[in-house]
Amino acid sequence: EMNLTATAPPMSLGDAVYLACKRHGEPEFIKLRAQYLTGEDVPSDRDYPTDADRVEWSVPLDSPVTEPPVGLGDTIYLVTDTDIRALAAEDGAETWRLDLEPGASAKLTLDRERLVVWTGPESVTALSIKSSSRPEVLWTREVGKGSAAPELAGELCIVSAGGTVQVLCADYGTKLWLNPPNPPGSLRFAPLRVHRAVITVTDDRLVAYNLLNGSVLWENTLSAPATQRPVAVGDTAVLATESNIAAYRVTDGEAVWRTDDPSDRNLAQALRRTGVMSRSQIEEMAGRAEEDPDRTLRELLFDEGLIADEHLNRLALGGCRAPLILGEDGDVLVGIAETNPDQRAGVVFALNARTGAVLTVTDDMRGRPVADSTVAPLFASERILFVGSRGSAARGDLMILPSLDVTSANRWATTGYLGEVTTPMILLDSKVYFCTDRRGVICAEMRDAN
Repeated sequence: EMNLTATAPPMSLGDAVYLACKRHGEPEFIKLRAQYLTGEDVPSDRDYPTDADRVEWSVPLDSPVTEPPVGLGDTIYLVTDTDIRALAAEDGAETWRLDLEPGASAKLTLDRERLVVWTGPESVTALSIKSSSRPEVLWTREVGKGSAAPELAGELCIVSAGGTVQVLCADYGTKLWLNPPNPPGSLRFAPLRVHRAVITVTDDRLVAYNLLNGSVLWENTLSAPATQRPVAVGDTAVLATESNIAAYRVTDGEAVWRTDDPSDRNLAQALRRTGVMSRSQIEEMAGRAEEDPDRTLRELLFDEGLIADEHLNRLALGGCRAPLILGEDGDVLVGIAETNPDQRAGVVFALNARTGAVLTVTDDMRGRPVADSTVAPLFASERILFVGSRGSAARGDLMILPSLDVTSANRWATTGYLGEVTTPMILLDSKVYFCTDRRGVICAEMRDAN
């Protein structure tokens, strides 16, 4: 661990880890020295490495970095309240810097040719980054006040500003179309492009626009406020709200699956997991539901008086506050369904991202939460890593679900309470990095249980 205050999540580029932080009260950007991160290879003249040993280089900043830095190739791009700058990943040398107007949003996006950033409260600028020297300004456009990062989609740039969705030519800044949310309302998150559709979320609606001409493809009224930007899964957009998670087909807005209306398979699995009914009862009722196409298992259980409707509602996964995590192959969706907002606690789950089928749910086998619902889990090599919830015995400990075939999590790092986790976790070379408000940056090494 290191004594500092992170101002943005840690990032990895190549085989190195970088962090925007405050040390001794001053903002800076640092590269961590790999050989000292786990306490090994201690310098010969002392018992353990110091914070200074663990920093390979540091760059002082005029103001803190508050958004995740972006790395591409051998360059790292940082945005602060006062400027955007490019640093060499190897030694931190500054390649170029561009001053920003006061009040500019600290959000950027890039591809291999262009970088688009808010350079003023209402202005967006595109830069050519083909050359490693100072970039060429392609265009600057006044688009209205905005805070979400722009998105590059090939030759198009998608911007949400002034309560509108705008699509510009990425090379020249020409405005191709502008469309307000329908009905008017503030955009809660940055638009999401899925194929030839632009998906937006307002206070109470999910709206899809045609990427090429801005026409409305479809819109859905949400039963509860969305908690995060949608996730693209194949030809669907998966959205988490305060009450459920649902996948909407991009072409027509049809709900492909939703967690508050669980399939018979998911419901039977939840009943087995929580033990509210005997296995023989569950199998009997599931068999009857299969034979009767007009009645779902939920309807059958309720009609037979075997379980109260409010108990059935508790078996469905609720909403998610922490971001959903999509596996690298795009088939598994991992998250934490919040069951106790006051304790910031929830159950860890994995779903088939395309069908909504529940692969696993991790709780204390009685439906009680075990995970901190404000910290996104980490999903790698079929293992789910998460932080123990406030109300559990594992408060603040790192917990691991060793595979999707089991429902019982192990304490992977029983460290005691390290403070409130302040950044997402990242994984690099079997090591997990994250930050807390008490211990600064923490590195833990992932090892097999044996």
